[in-house]
Amino acid sequence: MCLIDKLAGFKSAQLSTMATAMTLIVSFSVISFHRAAAEDAAINGTGQPGPYCGRFNVLGKVNVESANKFLDAMLTLNSMIYPESHTERWVGKTVPCNILGDEFQVCRACQEEITQEQMDAIRPMLTSSSHRIWHDRWHRMWRLSNEVTLDKPFDVLTKDQVDNDNLESLTLLIKEGWLPEHNASQFLTTTQAFRGESFFYMHRQMIKMVNFELTANGLPCIQPWRDLPPIVDKNWPIPRLVHNPKLLSQANQLHDEIESVLRRVSEESYLRTVSLDVLARDITFKDNIHADLHTLYADDKATTQAKCQNDEATSRTCDDLTSDLSSQVNKHFWKLHGLIDNLIGKWLKANDYDIVSENCEGKTRCYKWKGTYLGKLP
Repeated sequence: MCLIDKLAGFKSAQLSTMATAMTLIVSFSVISFHRAAAEDAAINGTGQPGPYCGRFNVLGKVNVESANKFLDAMLTLNSMIYPESHTERWVGKTVPCNILGDEFQVCRACQEEITQEQMDAIRPMLTSSSHRIWHDRWHRMWRLSNEVTLDKPFDVLTKDQVDNDNLESLTLLIKEGWLPEHNASQFLTTTQAFRGESFFYMHRQMIKMVNFELTANGLPCIQPWRDLPPIVDKNWPIPRLVHNPKLLSQANQLHDEIESVLRRVSEESYLRTVSLDVLARDITFKDNIHADLHTLYADDKATTQAKCQNDEATSRTCDDLTSDLSSQVNKHFWKLHGLIDNLIGKWLKANDYDIVSENCEGKTRCYKWKGTYLGKLP
């Protein structure tokens, strides 16, 4: 459940003290700010970030101080209603956890393990049909920006000019408003310029979204993998090997290939020679360790089928790491994307930047995002 819905569920009769009531008032005042900011940012097709959960914009243009005031109110309210949570100890404090070089720091604690309690807090948001479909459509849009170059209006395209998979995606994205029908080619050409950065940008926004939701629920943020775990690891075993150890040789080869690329793209000598956009393209198109990581930590086919029941878009249990409709529901998603996101911090450091932002005005050693949001807003 989104935070605003949780707050709306509290009735005045449930508030035991005047202090709790006052906290609730403060909370709603900050919600109003977030709603206004969301409306200001929700401009279709302009590359500006939009709200998650249909209402919140905890990303992009939202002032981090205001976001933390809201979270402080939530943590205080939580500790009053559930005294055993002791979340008041986190009020007014933030700790670095992930999203290196980003100003949007809201985490109050950080941990390596991903608990069931953490997954239960974010699962309702991630398993909603609207979020699943949004994530799938974003990736369709992003892939099209790399694979399709259109020299004719969409309405006169034939299957001879675009392969079936891309034609299906084009048709769907235009129908659902992600692409304009009569100048899709112009839109895609524009997004091609920084499609690498847009991959980094969008997934970082997803991490921010989860940081915000976990913190508001009085839970630690997720510490990303600093390095790829060993092929046999007691804390993060490869799911398929648990079910079938005979796959060790195959998994080991893929693991070694990913590890080799990660070492190469983490070297300062390499990072100083490429743009942030090229770095992202190297790990998503050239070597594609992004897809390889999803494949490596995906569950076996039988387990996936049992969880998804042939309905990835609406199933509450489906967490197929190889599908854009369900990968974000899988706990491995947040560890491997944290590992990938850490490359942004390494690139910033190698190129003498301290922060990355959409607005670098008045900031020193700041890199301004060139590739931000692609496609329809969630």
